[in-house]
Amino acid sequence: MLPQKKVTLLDARSIIRTDSNFGKATPLIEVIEKEAHNKLTLDNEHVYVTQGFIGSDLDGNTTILGRGGSDYSAALFAEGVHASCLEIWTDVAGVATTDPRICSTAKIIPELSYSEAGEMAQYGAKILHPATIAPAVRKSIPVFVGSSFDKDLPGTWIRQTVDHRPTVRAITKRNSQALLTLTTPKMFNAYGFMSEIFGIFGKHRISVDCVTTSEIAVAITVDNATLEDKKFIDDLKTVAKVEIDTGYELISLIGNDLHARPSIAKSIFSTIEGINIRMMSLGASPYNFNFLVKAEDSKDCMQKLHRSLIEEA
Repeated sequence: MLPQKKVTLLDARSIIRTDSNFGKATPLIEVIEKEAHNKLTLDNEHVYVTQGFIGSDLDGNTTILGRGGSDYSAALFAEGVHASCLEIWTDVAGVATTDPRICSTAKIIPELSYSEAGEMAQYGAKILHPATIAPAVRKSIPVFVGSSFDKDLPGTWIRQTVDHRPTVRAITKRNSQALLTLTTPKMFNAYGFMSEIFGIFGKHRISVDCVTTSEIAVAITVDNATLEDKKFIDDLKTVAKVEIDTGYELISLIGNDLHARPSIAKSIFSTIEGINIRMMSLGASPYNFNFLVKAEDSKDCMQKLHRSLIEEA
């Protein structure tokens, strides 16, 4: 007979403490760890059932972590109790080399490094919330992603280091992207312009994905939903002329040492010859190569790249 467990319904708000930014709250890491230490009994007899997505500020007001915050909650709990493992059970058998709905030959990846998984989550992989990896990294907690429909499938392990480090591990896509082109003659041989732009992004709590610059212009990709923030666009117009192009999707190659592979650009461009690339970004991270294409070209682009760089590699 299995030993009986004491099951406790735990209000996540008593542990997940955040700032007071209700819609996209920032967790208070040290406070969460202190609350977990004081309120949770960690042994083989106690099991806690709790919620994701919500927290509370220091005044006790309910806050939410934002879209996809349930996996993030699990990671914050794992960090708070110094867990030996974080398990994410979902409706798929692990993290795949690309979206199986786009490419039927996509395969489950047995293991990923934290860096690869973080880039995948940031640039469109739906299995993990982009913030989920950070708590695991801070405490070096291995993460397992498995299927809740078939627990015996091998799934994907995400660790600090992995044995196999292919040039291209996966291909991801961010839908509904817009390109903001900010132009001003004041930028020529001047300083401080970039800090003004990023200051506006910071003020409105909007993340910057890909950036390219010239002498008098800066091009930045954002989600289409960002365009609904009229005050943000108006603030940008105070420092530059703003041109907005929509109808794009951001394709990302996720891998290892991509900035140091002399043949990778040739392989990409020969594979998707005939597809126009509006913008690309390489070099800021050794783990990704991003480029912007029209939405109607993205499926064909991903299928060709997956076949050439992953299946035939």
